[in-house]
Amino acid sequence: MTNGSPNLSIGGNVDGNIFVGDNNEINISIPTSFPAVPPAPPKHFAGRKSEIERFATLLTSGEIVATTALHGMGGIGKTALAQKLAERVKDQFKGGILWWTLGEKPDVFTALDSWARLVDPNADLKTLTDVSACANVVRSMLAHLGQLCAIIDDVWDYESAKILIDAIPSGCPVLITTRDGDLAKALRCRVELIDRLNEEECLALLTNLLGVLDDQESSAREIAQLTEGLPLAIELVAGLADSPTDLSRLTNQLKEQQPLDVLNLGVGEWRETNIERCFALSYNALDSEMQKRFRALGSFAPLSTFDINAITSIWFEDGLTSEIVEKSIHRFVRCNLLTLIGDVKRYKQHPLLRDYAYKLLLDRQKEIYVFGLHALHYFNVLRFAQNLYFRGGGAIKHGLGIFDIEWANIEMGQVWVSRYSTMGGPIADLCEYYASVGLPLLHLRLSPQYQKLWLEAALIANRYSNNHHHIEMQLSGHLGNVYLMLGEPQKALEYYEKILSTCRDSQDKLAEIICLSGLGNIYLRSNDFQKANQYFLDALSIATATDEPRAESVVLNNLGITHHQIGQNDRALEYQERSLHITQKLGDRYSEGQVLMHMGDTFRALEKNDNAVNCYEQARIIFGDLENFSSEHDALARLITHFALMNDWTQVVSYAKTAVRVLEKIRDRSLDEKLILILEILKKYGEHQIQKNEFNGTLI
Repeated sequence: MTNGSPNLSIGGNVDGNIFVGDNNEINISIPTSFPAVPPAPPKHFAGRKSEIERFATLLTSGEIVATTALHGMGGIGKTALAQKLAERVKDQFKGGILWWTLGEKPDVFTALDSWARLVDPNADLKTLTDVSACANVVRSMLAHLGQLCAIIDDVWDYESAKILIDAIPSGCPVLITTRDGDLAKALRCRVELIDRLNEEECLALLTNLLGVLDDQESSAREIAQLTEGLPLAIELVAGLADSPTDLSRLTNQLKEQQPLDVLNLGVGEWRETNIERCFALSYNALDSEMQKRFRALGSFAPLSTFDINAITSIWFEDGLTSEIVEKSIHRFVRCNLLTLIGDVKRYKQHPLLRDYAYKLLLDRQKEIYVFGLHALHYFNVLRFAQNLYFRGGGAIKHGLGIFDIEWANIEMGQVWVSRYSTMGGPIADLCEYYASVGLPLLHLRLSPQYQKLWLEAALIANRYSNNHHHIEMQLSGHLGNVYLMLGEPQKALEYYEKILSTCRDSQDKLAEIICLSGLGNIYLRSNDFQKANQYFLDALSIATATDEPRAESVVLNNLGITHHQIGQNDRALEYQERSLHITQKLGDRYSEGQVLMHMGDTFRALEKNDNAVNCYEQARIIFGDLENFSSEHDALARLITHFALMNDWTQVVSYAKTAVRVLEKIRDRSLDEKLILILEILKKYGEHQIQKNEFNGTLI
């Protein structure tokens, strides 16, 4: 949307280019583990043998039992115990073990979407706004796996946990972990209180971490008492030791250490000074630069993973080298302040550690600029993902994959710049650019409502930015398009008419194209084809003169649709062929699929049936590759209608069954109407009466 590469300064002496150049590469490590399956338990796990056997028996008994909750304070090892339990029972569930970590700010949509992908790797349910309906779809999909067990980790609120529990097929055992005993009871769980490790289990854990204790056993027992059997506290103390011989020294330091009292406690939680002493001991063992780097880690989204590039971006220091970064990360991992994930260099923090880092960072106003560095980095990641998408071909899936894996931090960056955009300057600019750059990927991955939030935030930021006249019109035009997608044409019309004269006065040609095209679409939908055609022609003239090929291809396709609607199909085909040529040259696969679908309509009107089928098939394949299942369904619906009219019922039945499978991947319950239409077509034109059970009951 915007041209140029404006420089931003985010606090302190930080100067950075907001854009990643088209030829630059960002090496983003993609984790090999899937978030919907249990992570491996820590290699140093120790103790809990009786609990593991008791819970394993409970989960595998085959009896219908209430959902089980492992309840205990933060740091007591609930997650590690759940991971170990999953490892213990995995072979006894044909459907496997489901896993999801909810956390303090749960993302239920992503959880359900990930569970759906276990059944079908191509599933994409991101268009449904009703999470309860989405849970119903996912439950139907999971039922195909057979008997499974679900583990929902780190539950903080009732609603998100209830939705995920509702997505589990009946008769399957469910296990949750939570700090909140009252919440567990509200969910009607069988509550199992997780106790601290006993002294012998503490010694076993220290042995796994440091090696044979030998003559340091007495110091180890004292540490077990000082940490009160909390695994996280023991891990932090062990992280400060090179060998068991250091335990005596650490025992004395721990006795003298004051608690690091910075956390805000949740409902039903209690403060444990022993674990806060361990945090303080680990934190105070760092020098001032390492402490500053630890605090900066609090800028990452809770429960997210991040790579070395992201860490480097928030550790902005004079003289910082890659060697210093790697040594610092190694130190944090060695001290159990950071966890390395699998066989790729991505990292995460224990939720309590992240909370401490976040609170320490907030307490230092002069370091707030770290959040700006975080937001700037993830804007660059977002733009890089967009550039890959625009390259077309195999780069499309790579770009979408980066967007998906980094989404939690992209969203956090956008939320931060939105919150502080009234400060003006580079933060307001960045808020605008998040929306303008991110919109194409949001359009593919998230609902129009979400696009609306980003655009509205960007328009608020525009009042305080350095780009008031440069970008406001384009953002407003896109917001009009979103209102059109939301079925509010009058609201869209108000936006278009309000800004059209302004963007003409300011010579903002791209904004003018957006407005003219939007107005054309409004009149096209109301069957005022003469006005629609004129607006599209005006937009085409500007797009051609200003060398805006993407806009030109969209307008040409709209002109093709308009002429098809009034029966001028030869003329429609001319516009569509020109549009198709541009989209293929640009590598814009999504737009190519859209043009092909409408070309199919035109060919069918011209009674060139083979050409029509070929266009629909090509479009269907493209949308399937892009995992844009709503559009894939639209192409399939055209194929069904075509073959029904041709009385080719073998093809009708085949495509109808494919369409049902595609609809199961979509979160939009309104598409059930399309499924009903498919069945009506079959009944109206078919000699074969298709029964509901042929579609596995997937109707309403």
